[in-house]
Amino acid sequence: MTFRVLLNPTAGRGAAARAREVIEPRVGRQQVVVTSGVDHLRHEAWRAADEGLERVVVAGGDGSAHHAIQELAGRRTALAVLPLGSGNDMAVTFGMPRDLRAALEVAITAPSRPTDLGVIGGHHFALYCGFGFDGAVSKTYNEKVRWIRGTPGYVWSALRAMVSFEPPTLVLEHEGGRIERRVMLALAANSPRCGGGMLVAPMARLDSGQLELVVLDAVPRRSLLFLLGKVFRGTHLGHPKVHHQTIRRLTVAADRVLWVYGDGEPLMEVGEKAVEVSVEPSALHVVRGPG
Repeated sequence: MTFRVLLNPTAGRGAAARAREVIEPRVGRQQVVVTSGVDHLRHEAWRAADEGLERVVVAGGDGSAHHAIQELAGRRTALAVLPLGSGNDMAVTFGMPRDLRAALEVAITAPSRPTDLGVIGGHHFALYCGFGFDGAVSKTYNEKVRWIRGTPGYVWSALRAMVSFEPPTLVLEHEGGRIERRVMLALAANSPRCGGGMLVAPMARLDSGQLELVVLDAVPRRSLLFLLGKVFRGTHLGHPKVHHQTIRRLTVAADRVLWVYGDGEPLMEVGEKAVEVSVEPSALHVVRGPG
């Protein structure tokens, strides 16, 4: 098995840097590249695929894995993700053990499987992309949260974003119809999990060849707070203001400029000019654990 470990030393508030003491004795120092930033990580992922390595092991969080995916999509080199970030939605979604040593063994020995990817504006996403309140929460989490991370950090970010968030009017068109109204959020999901454990689309599957569109209409803040508690259990879909549709293609426009976030990372802006979201079946090989 040929592989390279890309280690982001800043992931998980330094947890990834400390993980070198576990990773290097198992795989060898020559197999580990400590990345200095996003551009370096992407270059090393591209280089590993260009050299024909069988897999890239990302030792970092969802952001590190997301950037590696941009270079591995459509390539034969597989991705494995170690749970060394704050939220670890991607590692959990891919079934990786939470114990680092166990996850490392899976990463370098377990077989890989093809996985779908979502696409928007040339950017790939493995878990989801969101419009509206999701972007406000992700922006707050990325820019304002330092002292608390993971699920508590996402909850705190949601509560803070809720204070000033004003629902946009979105125009959503897909093969099943058209929606134009004020919404809290619209989320195109390739997997059930996002936001540190929120089950926004519990019906989503990584290999279905489809995306799950979940739309929450504009609601009062007290209703949003109520739904926030339900979304961690995946029981929000019965609420009359929550709508769900299975799709393969979607166009989105907004009455004001919004940042689109995918896998917790800022991807692009959307405004009056519509952008397209689609799914690429089996676009990425992923090492899947037993979870």
